[in-house]
Amino acid sequence: MPKGLTDERHGVNVPKLRTRIAAVQDTTYPEAESLAPADQLNVRVRDDGYRRHSFAGLNAFLVELFRQHDDVLGVRKTDFMTGSQKDAENAVAAIARTATHDTADVSVTATREGPDRLTATVLVTNKAGHRFPSGVGFRRAFLELAVVRPAAAGKPEQVVWASGRTNEWGVLVGPDGRPLPTETFERDPKTGAQQFQPHHEVIDSEQQVQVYETLIRNQKGELTTSFVRGCTTAKDNRLLPRGWKQAGPGPELNGRFLQATYPDPATLKDPRYADGSGTDDVAYRIALPAGVDATGLTVRATLYYQALPPYYLMNLFQTAPDGPATRRLHSLIGHSELKGTPIEGWKLKVAGAKAAIPR
Repeated sequence: MPKGLTDERHGVNVPKLRTRIAAVQDTTYPEAESLAPADQLNVRVRDDGYRRHSFAGLNAFLVELFRQHDDVLGVRKTDFMTGSQKDAENAVAAIARTATHDTADVSVTATREGPDRLTATVLVTNKAGHRFPSGVGFRRAFLELAVVRPAAAGKPEQVVWASGRTNEWGVLVGPDGRPLPTETFERDPKTGAQQFQPHHEVIDSEQQVQVYETLIRNQKGELTTSFVRGCTTAKDNRLLPRGWKQAGPGPELNGRFLQATYPDPATLKDPRYADGSGTDDVAYRIALPAGVDATGLTVRATLYYQALPPYYLMNLFQTAPDGPATRRLHSLIGHSELKGTPIEGWKLKVAGAKAAIPR
């Protein structure tokens, strides 16, 4: 609930707003029948104690679809009160500010364990005041950790090792550029179980990614995005808010009500998730490719968010591929131009940090 209003794009920085409390009538409204006496409609302007409610969330993906395909989705882009045609654009910009300033912080440290071995530790701090991601169960956030050789002498930046890289559609990929088996919940050839990214305390492979999410199973034990078919939780490692306690805030919250705030049992074993700090740390044990010298390399950590993850869209497209709504959604997404928007690459940047590798 911010006190002021900030818009870096237009140079707006108002530390504190002066306004009247919300009301259905005051002396500035047009005359109407059955009004109270004027002296009872004189709503004072408040100089202090006022805060704006900001519930924009991070779903820039849906707003961008509205902005680009208003003719199909039936969304009016012109404000009928002001005539502005920039409401959707401003909404996406506000969401990007919320992601950058009010959602989470990321820090990273790097140590050199040998000529070709590194350890990078990423600390993610939840600033949202509730679990992150929140909302419907298919939202997700993930960490990208990249070891890079910075651009120099006309040569572009070179990524020598990475966890959490994506393709242009926001699909998590391995070092070969192919989607990870966990992105489509492929079955393990040995066990037959559907594969997904568990909660990681340590990552030592480019096939492993720290993904903050909720995954649920249906009655058959299969992973599902259906709200009505979900029976059990396969994974819930969403970042907890600062101050969360396993015992709850007091004895009045107990039983199933309290347990509904728990992460999944495997994640709860992570000490970070039980200490009330609202943080998570991930240690990356990195073996550099043969012939790569660690001198001059940089470690970069970035937290991204997806309101519409690729696996969720895939599930929709496969469940009812011939339905008119499915075909329409498939066409809208396929014809969206995201280059230059805050969700370029089908992901929204939340926070990032980098660290030089010591000699």
